[in-house]
Amino acid sequence: MNKNTQKLLLEWFYSNKREMPWRENPTPYRVWISEIMLQQTTVATVIEFYLRFMDKFPSLEKLSKANEDEVLLLWAGLGYYSRAKNILKTAQLLQKEENFPAEFEELKKLPGIGPYTAGAVSSIAFNKPVSLIDTNVDRVLGRFFTLDRQDKDFEQILRANAQVLIENVLEKDVWAWNQAIMELGALVCGVRSVKCEDCPLVSSCKAYESGEPLKFPGDKIKSKIEAITEYALVIKKQDQYLISKIISGTRRRGLYDFPIMNTKIGKEIERVSYKISNNKVERVFCLVDEAEYVSLQDDVWIDKNNFLEKYALVSPCKKYLTNKFLI
Repeated sequence: MNKNTQKLLLEWFYSNKREMPWRENPTPYRVWISEIMLQQTTVATVIEFYLRFMDKFPSLEKLSKANEDEVLLLWAGLGYYSRAKNILKTAQLLQKEENFPAEFEELKKLPGIGPYTAGAVSSIAFNKPVSLIDTNVDRVLGRFFTLDRQDKDFEQILRANAQVLIENVLEKDVWAWNQAIMELGALVCGVRSVKCEDCPLVSSCKAYESGEPLKFPGDKIKSKIEAITEYALVIKKQDQYLISKIISGTRRRGLYDFPIMNTKIGKEIERVSYKISNNKVERVFCLVDEAEYVSLQDDVWIDKNNFLEKYALVSPCKKYLTNKFLI
């Protein structure tokens, strides 16, 4: 890809990029929060959470003074809750925006910041020439260079090409380059369909030249999905429901849910299915009499006046209670 082709892509990006709240005033703090939220989560889902989070914590300094319950309450529904705990740890370490490191290696030392997020903050907020590889970049460059995912050197070749490309971009455009490739993958060079006629790279794209652009770079190996059944105990007292704080594990620790069992007790009243990580979970809601349940220290009774504002609930529990309290 020569510099003229890269210029065409950047011009396309500046004219066609979607409006996203984190693209406005891309400070290190705002870029960092958006990138953490976007891990394993779609843009459409993140926007509402991001705006609400920024309204509550508009600066790194504000976030550094929060407690875990406040952060988890705003994060409830995004999943992967260790992300929320780590951003609080990082905020407490840095305390102020001017303390944000600009260099990739220094960013990686902070809690919850891996190579991808470090590269995003470094390149987008600080204009450092660090390439990023997400699913869109993987697909766009894989097609542009007709790379084969089954090749044992696929990732190494992809990353080498990506780094050469960003190093060839003018310094003023570095912040936009990674985003431009991602945006092309999101809007033009899709997984199952392509709009080659709208692509600024079409004149140099080897996959287009081959006549079979969808053939490249090939399918990813799918992870095995595990089926899990969990039993949520619905314990009611007049207009109140009992919920319990999760105190073990890493995925949801600190959030609230109905008491969960591995075996069924009580009367089954409803079933829902949802996915979490690589697991397909079937949740069975079981109506249980209060006398059949031994209350724990972290159990609380909630009603419709306080359950949303005060407690960070896991999504299946939140949806169930919202429906019941609206009746």
